[in-house]
Formats: sequence, structure tokens, C-alpha cells
Amino acid sequence: MKKTDYEEYSQLFPDKANSLRLVEHCTLCSQRGHSFVGTDLIWGNGPVPADLMVVAKDSAGGSPLESLWRGSRCTGIPLTNKKSGAKLRILLWKAEIDPRTVFMTNTVKCNTGYDKCGLRYRTLARICSQHLREEIDRVRPRVIIALGVDAATQVTDLWDKPEPCDSPYLDGREMITLGGRLPFRIPTPRTTDRTNGFTGILVFGMKHPSYVEGPRETIYTENLCRIREFMQQTMA
Repeated sequence: MKKTDYEEYSQLFPDKANSLRLVEHCTLCSQRGHSFVGTDLIWGNGPVPADLMVVAKDSAGGSPLESLWRGSRCTGIPLTNKKSGAKLRILLWKAEIDPRTVFMTNTVKCNTGYDKCGLRYRTLARICSQHLREEIDRVRPRVIIALGVDAATQVTDLWDKPEPCDSPYLDGREMITLGGRLPFRIPTPRTTDRTNGFTGILVFGMKHPSYVEGPRETIYTENLCRIREFMQQTMA
């Protein structure tokens, strides 16, 4: 990604007013006997409903000195740091997917501090999965893209028996399969009014964009294009 791209595509920065606040203060951890209380929360952001939903891991740092792409710990919005969030939004745009039409969230909603209370990421992600399930129910996406192994694992584990499915051809070099568990289809009647013959949500795992550089960006963008074409075909 060129350094000039981040300024050129500054219009893609999301509006915090579009965040989906599920609760004012989260008590899920304390209800399970942990001392951590989620008061600094980073909620998913984007339109509701949305055809495409992106799920990342947790809040990302970034330089507070940046003029715009300062990271979710500063902005309070998922996927807004330069290294991954801005890059993903630009790659989506290059694939003719307006990132402002995509709902983006994290598996963990808390900002920082849970590790200081002895909570590991996987423990917190399991607790926080209640919020992620509610987001999926409200957003009603037709495609979910999970970024990185951790996020892909958490999304996949939301369902006991995900169904194998036919999917558009994607270049596997930038995809995550989790031992053959991805991609899969989530059957749900909630989506039947928003699809044409495809009753469910198709879930993909893609490698984390922070590691995608040079020629890999082309492969990544081509995969996003094929996902876009799939969504267009199911709406035809």
C-alpha cells in the first residue's frame, strides 16, 4: 500500500455515529465471576442491515499522532488504524465494494485493560460472543469475512455444525480454512427476504490485511471482487 493512498482515500473513514451500541455498560465478564467490567467499549460500525460483515479480533493500537487513521483505541471505531483497518477499507474500495456499506466489528468489544485482570483473549472472546451473535442477528449479512485465524476461529465456533457449501473460486493463498472448516454456510430464515435462492450466510476466513503487501494485495483484492460478484449474483 502506498503511503499516499491513506490520504487519497481519507473519505473512507467511518462515522462513529453509525456504531451499533448494544448496551451502555457491559457486565458479561462480572456475571461470570471476573473482576473486569467493560466500560470502554468499541462497538461494531456500519449500516444495519448490511450485505457484508467483517469481523476482526479486538481493538488495535496506532499512533495517536496520525491525523486520521489512528487506530480503534483512539477512534473508538473498529478497523481504523493504518496497518490493517485503512488498508482493508482501501482494498475493498479497489474491489468495487464501498467500505461505508460494510458493517465492521471485533470479536471482543472492550478496548484495553482486560489482560491486566488476568483475562486471556480466548476467554474474553467466548464471553463476548453473545454480543457478536446479536450483531449478526441485527445486521443480517449475506457474507461474513473473518480476518485472521483468531477471529475466524471465534466466528466459526459460534455454530456447532456449520454446513459445507459451494462458494465462488477464491485464491487460497490469502484465505484461511481452519482445517477445512471454512468456508461454510449458516442456514438462517432471517436472510430469506434478502437473497434469491441463497438462504443463509456464507462465512469466509481471510488472512489479516496487516500482513498483505506488494503482489499479495492484488490477490486479496481479486478475492474480494469474487465475493462481491457472488453477492451480486445471489441478488439477481
